[in-house]
Amino acid sequence: MATLITMTKSGGGPTRSCDGRCHEAKGSKCTCICGGVNHGIGHKKAVENVRKVYEDLLDTDPTARIHCDPEQLYLFNHKKEA
Repeated sequence: MATLITMTKSGGGPTRSCDGRCHEAKGSKCTCICGGVNHGIGHKKAVENVRKVYEDLLDTDPTARIHCDPEQLYLFNHKKEA
């Protein structure tokens, strides 16, 4: 189950993530960090959404530590430069 993005709040809050439980979900309730953006849409489309989720998380808490797995971080940086 691929984790697309994780976030740890500044000050040691809990780590939250978006992974296969979200983007491969069959139900309608999303409780992960993406806020429903990746819910049930499949891995490929969720990978495409990582940039938006990343930017939204930075807007929410610019001091948080946000990590994307290497594949998604590469795609994010590549799209940002384009």
